[in-house]
Amino acid sequence: MSGSRTGLSRIHRTDLPDNSPEAGSLREGELSVEMADPVRLWVGVPTSIDATGRRVLVDASLSGSGATIVISDTPPTLTAGTLWWDSVGGQLYIGYDDGDTAQWVVANSFAVPAQPVSVPFVFSGKPGGAAIANLPMSMALTVPALLAGTKTFASIGPAGTPTFTLNKITGGVTTALGTVQITGATTATLLGAGGSLAIGDIMQLVAPAQDANLSDLGISILTTRT
Repeated sequence: MSGSRTGLSRIHRTDLPDNSPEAGSLREGELSVEMADPVRLWVGVPTSIDATGRRVLVDASLSGSGATIVISDTPPTLTAGTLWWDSVGGQLYIGYDDGDTAQWVVANSFAVPAQPVSVPFVFSGKPGGAAIANLPMSMALTVPALLAGTKTFASIGPAGTPTFTLNKITGGVTTALGTVQITGATTATLLGAGGSLAIGDIMQLVAPAQDANLSDLGISILTTRT
């Protein structure tokens, strides 16, 4: 079974009752529900913690009335002792009530790490003056400050130092994320604060006036999936 969204994290179940997940089958932080009675919840861990790469996180047989596990991308109604698996953030929480306040607290520290995603822009031939490339976002991404990790390549380097502008468009509003100044066939100067893009936003790259020599240019923007 799975949460209402997938991608950053996954939750599995065993195919047959009373069968634990196979050793090495879970990535760090992934969960698996063992279809047993009572149910057991497993979590993938580093092999330095357990050679099988897995550990029992919740064993309902250890609780007098069993354990309630909710899988959702938003917090459910809080009840003390309830486990909530955040299917977007990849984090497990437990409902805790100290008598004064009730809150969700982290029940494990195996949050799924952010995933790097490369976003390519390709210009065949000489990029035309003020050429624009628009890419709609099918996932939420973050562009780092100074466009760190961005790579460029051109079959023919520039005569000058043409500067390409990277933008975010949200609801028709354009926000600058940074610039890529091409200084050679494989070199560039990267500037800008970066920023986050939500699903449905547009990542836009705007070319400058056409350079006399620059040809067959590729710009790969390194982002992080959030």
